[in-house]
Amino acid sequence: MPIAAPPPSLPAAIVERHRFAAPEARQGAVADRRFVYAIGNSEIALYDKASGRRVRHWQGDPARFPHLNSCIVRRRLVCAGSNYPAVPMRSMVVWFDRRTLQPVRVREATTGRHVHLVLENEKNEGGRLAPGPQAARYDAQWNDEFHHVLHVSLTGERQGYYADYAHAPFDGLAHSLAGGYVFAHSERDDDGHRIERTPAAAQPLATMVNFFGNHDQVGNRAFGERLGHLVPSPAAELAMLATLLTPAIPLVFMGDEFGAETPFLYFADWTGELREAVRAGRQREFRLEAGSGRELPDPCDAATFERSRLDWAQAESPAGRERLALLRAALAARAAWITPRLERLRTGGHTARRVGATGLQAEWAYDDGARLVMQMNLGGEAVTAPDADASGTDPQGPTLFEHRWQDGAAWAPWSARWTLHGATA
Repeated sequence: MPIAAPPPSLPAAIVERHRFAAPEARQGAVADRRFVYAIGNSEIALYDKASGRRVRHWQGDPARFPHLNSCIVRRRLVCAGSNYPAVPMRSMVVWFDRRTLQPVRVREATTGRHVHLVLENEKNEGGRLAPGPQAARYDAQWNDEFHHVLHVSLTGERQGYYADYAHAPFDGLAHSLAGGYVFAHSERDDDGHRIERTPAAAQPLATMVNFFGNHDQVGNRAFGERLGHLVPSPAAELAMLATLLTPAIPLVFMGDEFGAETPFLYFADWTGELREAVRAGRQREFRLEAGSGRELPDPCDAATFERSRLDWAQAESPAGRERLALLRAALAARAAWITPRLERLRTGGHTARRVGATGLQAEWAYDDGARLVMQMNLGGEAVTAPDADASGTDPQGPTLFEHRWQDGAAWAPWSARWTLHGATA
């Protein structure tokens, strides 16, 4: 998600010049110098801008044009469209003659490629997801809860929505590693906290998008700190590896692949009363994080935007190169060992548990009897390793990846190992 150049400044005020009814404009409207085009799902109406009189109307076949969307006016009227709400998704671009409103060209934007539909849905509604193409189901969902419980485990923060995960964060992280979500859906109180914290049922892990930071979780903080600003470097490394080397889909936020030191601040381009209202609102929201008398960065100051740009020289620093090499090695291990076996991954039947104060052992089961085992110490002190009988691991399983790992009776601080057991192919 690289940051592009800032948009041109908006006008100081938007002045309404004229208003008229356009019942077709359920999807939107676009205008040229003389006409307004009112866009519906399967229809377009042409209105005279000065009088508001409808000049022409086009009614399309809903089977062919079920969901027109945003449009622009150039030499032609060009509209985006899809087959929403049907799945799998089919997208298109349609060119219309500006005066007759007849379609003159249609280009299918999804011909020959699979389109992945990913939800952002805090209700944890697993019934909306499916690990393969299925009518009325989505491919995956951003798993905010993996981020939240991992973040609390490493930072100890408990403000805001992190409070739901502060009671036993390592147990919650184990639950997420084995089953995806941490909690089943619950209504929330006025502070945004869950009224009930019931453990969630296991989800297909290949429908979970796991991450240790993204634009929301970093940008919505008071000062735009990445996880690497809040924890020691070894802890940030393990957070990245725990994201990359599980059956879930990994997401790495821009810059975290090389341990960027730049923040990602909340920025916008508002002016006037709206700008002042947002500044005051954020100061109230983050008063505890900011501290008494400490001003938050102004979202509408260009300097806030500039501070959020990546410094690519950091990627070429020794630390940046080391972090990037770790990421590439982990991705290579994922490509070689985890991705090829995803079709054999079971739904449910996975386990994860704490080992000592900061250790975690997760085991993911496949339908051929194989198990992928992750052993990780997310702390600065060694933890005593479980004995072979208690852990259930096969000492002959090949090691797929390891980081700061030392064989012996204890797991070294900030260390991890991945092994595969019982695989026939």
